[in-house]
Amino acid sequence: MNEPQFHRYVLESMRSGVITVNLQGEITLINGNALRILEISAGPEQLLGKPAPEVLQGHEYIWQLLLEAFKSRHLPNRAEMVISGLGREGKNIGFTLSLVRDERESIIGSAIFFKDLTQIEQLEEGQRLKKRLAALGQMAAGLAHEIRNPLAGIEVTAGLLRRRLGPEPEDTSQLDAIISEVGKLNEIVTNCLDFVRPLHLNLVPADLESILEDALVNVEPLLKEQGVRLERDYCGDLDPALIDPPKISQVFLNLFRNASQAMQNVGEDLKDPVLTIRTRVVPVDPDARTLQLTDGRVRLEDLPREGEDYVQIEIADSGCGMDSSTMDKIFYPFFTTKESGSGIGLAVAQKIVAEHFGFIDVESQPNAGATFTLKFPVGRRASGPILPKR
Repeated sequence: MNEPQFHRYVLESMRSGVITVNLQGEITLINGNALRILEISAGPEQLLGKPAPEVLQGHEYIWQLLLEAFKSRHLPNRAEMVISGLGREGKNIGFTLSLVRDERESIIGSAIFFKDLTQIEQLEEGQRLKKRLAALGQMAAGLAHEIRNPLAGIEVTAGLLRRRLGPEPEDTSQLDAIISEVGKLNEIVTNCLDFVRPLHLNLVPADLESILEDALVNVEPLLKEQGVRLERDYCGDLDPALIDPPKISQVFLNLFRNASQAMQNVGEDLKDPVLTIRTRVVPVDPDARTLQLTDGRVRLEDLPREGEDYVQIEIADSGCGMDSSTMDKIFYPFFTTKESGSGIGLAVAQKIVAEHFGFIDVESQPNAGATFTLKFPVGRRASGPILPKR
């Protein structure tokens, strides 16, 4: 192996994107990760020698950084920026800018080293959210216990008064209203307690596609009644994941019912409502794997190793969709856009998925449907979190 080949292999093995330009502003080096992050379809060899503004179209800030580096006294180190991408909010990029010098210390070019931090920042925000929700959950649990006792007293007293009025009272509508409203309050309290209680998982190796099918049995009559067409795009022959089947089935049922309601809300304008379910195998992201250790609740050997896989499940509907503001809140407990919803279903779903070392996310636009993406680790190491002692 000659030296240039070795250097190329080193460059392509780097997890960061690398771009260098010469004093004329022409691309002298660009690696595969840079092309992937910037979503450039051409190969590195096709881009060498071309002007940076031409190669980096749509990423004006990056080529300006490279060209302005020759004039700057202080180059940014470990800075961040947002670039355009296929996602709804672009990509968060962490970067370092350097000058390239020859053996006489003369400047002959500039280089930028950068990495896509989008998923890392999302995971860090997820960890912060989990801590905030844990504190909120402890407070809510205390309040729920305190509220439940007087609610029970009101319900019992109203029931006694209802019976005391006789079998055919002239007007018991007010008492009936009290009993009904107490029942609704009690349901809210119960949902609150269900959310804050720790999950106890009964983990067994299971086929996620079979669990999807079992969950669909419960909602297919509703989908047929609405005229929803069901499309399956299964990978097939998946490795089993160590999961708690009833709890994962609860997650799928919740997402199916949400999809059904979203398509119902579109009304007659939606001529061909479709619910699509896809399964895929995707590799473990080593950065995500590292971040899962930050809450101090798991051991390294309980996480899937780099090179092992996740089962990815997409549940996509053609319903009313959501704007970005709604998507930012849908996993918050008691946030709901439904008139009769409790707002706890997706929060519980996220909790269940997280306890399986999985991830759940959503992509949507108004009037363009929504796609929920779930990832579950597969293989012997997906053994569930080590819960803290209580």
